[in-house]
Amino acid sequence: MMELVLVLSVSEPLRVQADSDTDFSASGAEFNRAIMLKNSTGGANNCVSLAMSTESNGEVFLSAVQNSSNDAADFIISTRASVLEQNV
Repeated sequence: MMELVLVLSVSEPLRVQADSDTDFSASGAEFNRAIMLKNSTGGANNCVSLAMSTESNGEVFLSAVQNSSNDAADFIISTRASVLEQNV
């Protein structure tokens, strides 16, 4: 069961709670997600990212980038200050 809770609290302003007794399985992970970020635009190098920030310049991005073969996504970790991206 999925529950979206908006909490009026400085320490926890948003909670997405997806209680489940299902054990993790890499092949079944798509059935146990709590949040989906999606870019439905087709084509290589399209992406969707989760951004985190501290102060004005401390930015980190976790991105799924459609690969050049257009058959899978690469997981990219990048920062604002870093020109080098870590492809995981």
